[in-house]
Amino acid sequence: MTGKEKAGQEYAEALQNVTRRCERLVQILSILREMDQLDDPLKGLKSVCCRIVEAIASSLAAENCSLFLLNDSKCEVQLRATCSPLEDRARYFEPDAWPAGKFKLGEGIAGSVAQTCTPLCVADSSLDTRFVALNQTAVAPRSLLCFPLMVEGRLVGVLNLSHSSPGFFTAESEHTLSFVADRAARMLANHLLHERVRQSEEYYRLILETAADAVLVLDKEGHVTSANPAVENILGIPPQDCVANRTTWAACVHPEDVAPFRQHLEQVIAEKLPATLQYRCIDIRGNVHALEQRGCPLFDSQGEVQGVVCIARDVSERKLAEEELLQAQKMECVGRLAGGIAHDFNNLLTIISGYGEVLHAHLEGMPEALGRLHYIEEAAERAGQLVKQLLAFSRKQVLQPKVIDLNLSLKDTTKMLRRVMGDDVQLVTHFCEDPARILIDPVHLTQVLMNLTVNARDAMEAGGVLKLETYLAEVGETYPGRPESCNPGRYARIAVQDMGCGMSQETQARIFEPFFTTKLNGTGTGLGLPTVRGIVNQNGGFITVESELGRGSTFSAYFPLVKEKAETAAAPPSMAALRGSETVLVVEDERAVRHLIVQMLTRQGFNVLEAASAEAAAALEKNHAEPIHLLLADFLMPHMNGHQLALQLCRNRPQLKVLIMSGYAGHSIADQALRESGYELVQKPFTSPELIRRIREILDGP
Repeated sequence: MTGKEKAGQEYAEALQNVTRRCERLVQILSILREMDQLDDPLKGLKSVCCRIVEAIASSLAAENCSLFLLNDSKCEVQLRATCSPLEDRARYFEPDAWPAGKFKLGEGIAGSVAQTCTPLCVADSSLDTRFVALNQTAVAPRSLLCFPLMVEGRLVGVLNLSHSSPGFFTAESEHTLSFVADRAARMLANHLLHERVRQSEEYYRLILETAADAVLVLDKEGHVTSANPAVENILGIPPQDCVANRTTWAACVHPEDVAPFRQHLEQVIAEKLPATLQYRCIDIRGNVHALEQRGCPLFDSQGEVQGVVCIARDVSERKLAEEELLQAQKMECVGRLAGGIAHDFNNLLTIISGYGEVLHAHLEGMPEALGRLHYIEEAAERAGQLVKQLLAFSRKQVLQPKVIDLNLSLKDTTKMLRRVMGDDVQLVTHFCEDPARILIDPVHLTQVLMNLTVNARDAMEAGGVLKLETYLAEVGETYPGRPESCNPGRYARIAVQDMGCGMSQETQARIFEPFFTTKLNGTGTGLGLPTVRGIVNQNGGFITVESELGRGSTFSAYFPLVKEKAETAAAPPSMAALRGSETVLVVEDERAVRHLIVQMLTRQGFNVLEAASAEAAAALEKNHAEPIHLLLADFLMPHMNGHQLALQLCRNRPQLKVLIMSGYAGHSIADQALRESGYELVQKPFTSPELIRRIREILDGP
């Protein structure tokens, strides 16, 4: 070959190399230009992955181009997109959508390249022992080019190209792919970051939107800049309206809590620390909500506080439950106090009333002295009623229930009520036609009527009409005012309606509290309505109130109906018919009460044995050879109570009859075991006729 020919050949080869390089550069620029069009955060990761594999497969004429991305755990790569001539467009795989497309680091071609972060170019896989499993497939690729996608030394994923012809990918192919891989890696890293940010925002947005607590962002002036949907549950205002009208939340704070609310925000901003506040807000319907708020400072990029994130929880129901618990505890404390003093107080009243009866016989013909004695007896009776009220609202009073016709009882009581009402109050009654039979202690029913009607009378300072009505009510599951403790069914309703001043919601919330009264000092004890509720609840019923300021009030007491016929009361026998000669063992630790009872029984002809304690009574019974017909014992005594004494004496004298006296109905008195023993009860204070009548009934009974 001549020198001229050789030079021409070298020139041709050089021109061919330049042409290939230009083609490669055009190829690279074409791929990069297409990738630049994808470099938009608004484009989804799916679109970016598919276009990358399509552009590379097309530019490098690969039969298949697959994109693997490193998963969040950094321990495996997952197939996310692939492109082949058999498909019109690239396919995209969601994470974990194809388990076979997962490779742990060091596993398979993609896993090996991901582990070493080194490109891999295989001219003919059929001659490479590393790809034995690959060559066993039906259509095994011969040429492979696998390239790691790296950004600043950090692995993003792996590009895997294949072709069925051996030696298809050359050093130039690898060189071209290196340019493209760098750009693709950065683009994918950015989109993955945006995707993670988007997922994070979606995650926290979902939390905020489904949170039961109201979450607000306030600026340093207290204006709302962001709010979640739970705000509407509290204020009744959509969150977008809270943001649009930036002062909405602060404007809804209860007027009495505005100052603490602002101090709370100022504290969080000044101290740059979270703080807690309890306050009230008013919704668009005028309802007051109790809120518990956690305020946290919101910092900007410079570390300065730019606002406060407030998480407010509606604790209205919890507050109401706490108030109800407190009220129940107050009732329990007062009930224990009432029960504790009732025994001693009723002993004193028994003495006062009893000796008042004794004095009557000695003051015959002395009207002035009898008049003074009448005041003493009246005061004792009023004191006895006060103790009954205390025991009634605390539900510790001994019950003597009977089946009565409510209508008949009210008709009898109406005569007394008219005298109590006064001339300026007109009592109007209306009773239902059907029988309204209920099971209740008649004394309790009288207490309910007296308290409700007197309360209604006092509410009408200028007089007016007071309505007393009865109804039969069918109380269902959703009946207004029915508590869970009362079963659905048929009830008798007593309604007392006045034309008085009415009550506010705040007053209605407290009217059943013991010792709460709206009457002037000295004119009310604050026990009337608590007594009524205690009696009604004790008899299996419930009470409701309807009232508005200036429009009067209606109190309704509901008692469950019974099917039994009403009991008719027989005329009490005279004292002469109640005389007896039986032997009665009286056991009472209060000396004055014991002496009074002994006098009552002795005047009626009974033979009386007396003892000051249970131990003395047991010794007296043991040494008494004659019959003892009745044991009359106080329940509360030191060392051994009346019930225990009765059990001991009845073992020795099976025919002995028992009457237990009590000024307090505690848990032991109400115990079913006492009633199963067949022992009778008499409640202090009692009069001589009441006691003698009970004794006579027991002695003459079976």
